Amino acid sequence: AEELIPAVNDSHELGMQLLTIASKRLAQFLSLSPNLSTNISALSPYLTKHLQSLDDEWCVGGSLSSITNLATYTLGCLSEKQTEYKLAQLLLEACSTLAEIQS
Repeated sequence: AEELIPAVNDSHELGMQLLTIASKRLAQFLSLSPNLSTNISALSPYLTKHLQSLDDEWCVGGSLSSITNLATYTLGCLSEKQTEYKLAQLLLEACSTLAEIQS
């Protein structure tokens, strides 16, 4: 799928879809975590609220490194002026913090 990203015409729409997928995967990652309260405390309140607002539609889980990659691609598709860009930044920062907690 990575090879197809440059071929997409509407990078904003792609960024929005990637943000949704990365967010759902992070929510699932957190729900399966044995240290849920510690991990949740590492998130910003804005990101926590966003994760709680997601629908319950099933999403394939992923490792923290794959979620980090998705968040990175998301940032590349969105403009810094978009509110979703800030959310993607928070998601990426959360992945970094969670990786530090786990190591």
